[in-house]
Amino acid sequence: FGCLAAGLCLLLPVVVAELLGASFWDELLRRRISVQQLLAGTGGAFCGVDLETGQILEASTEFTDFFGPDVVGQNLTELVRLSRDKDLLARLLRNTSMTAAGAASSNESSLSEGLKTYELTMR
Repeated sequence: FGCLAAGLCLLLPVVVAELLGASFWDELLRRRISVQQLLAGTGGAFCGVDLETGQILEASTEFTDFFGPDVVGQNLTELVRLSRDKDLLARLLRNTSMTAAGAASSNESSLSEGLKTYELTMR
């Protein structure tokens, strides 16, 4: 009986950590869905962008209606025509990425995954 009790005592912190991690990701997903629903209700188009690569990871129906159905997977800067605007957009992505990296390093390490994408809204 003593070995079973000792095993349960060792297993308990692992189970608690798994539950806390699952609830963190569940809350992050719920907030992301809430933001997307809120943005969809404003009539604006939005997309999710990987901050490190600039690649569009997801896009609202309004965004794909405007830029075309193949927009997911493209680099966000490819959607801009003027080179000056491309440079400004690339700088925005870099600055946002650095800000997210700084926020992630000052918070829990598990937050860093949630800060690698950026929601961009157009009106």
